[in-house]
Amino acid sequence: MKNNKGFTLAELMAVIVIISILLGAATTAVVYQMSSSTKKADKLGAKNYITAVNDYNYMADPADRLDCSTPCNVKDVTSTIKDALSGRHPRGGTITISSTTHKVTSARIDMKKFTVIYDGNKYTIAE
Repeated sequence: MKNNKGFTLAELMAVIVIISILLGAATTAVVYQMSSSTKKADKLGAKNYITAVNDYNYMADPADRLDCSTPCNVKDVTSTIKDALSGRHPRGGTITISSTTHKVTSARIDMKKFTVIYDGNKYTIAE
């Protein structure tokens, strides 16, 4: 009698194809999640930065408040409020602060991978 133990080449190829398809789908999902989490982290970093600027202006003496009624360079503002910042620091951009309320009215903040635009009400990611 013939001893037929093992798998045929077709069966092995089918298993390899199925595993490849599953790995491809998993890899795509992981890459998407990483990109999505980076966007969220940059958006949160920009929100924290704007909150730090607003907090600094609220707590500072009137003579020490930031005055950026025309767009200021974010790096200049960062050097002024560095003690109020924690977490991600912007790479660059511009920020505008109202001269009457001393709150941020608009900003374009360059974070790690994305630019976050704040229009006074909402934050959007510019790609």
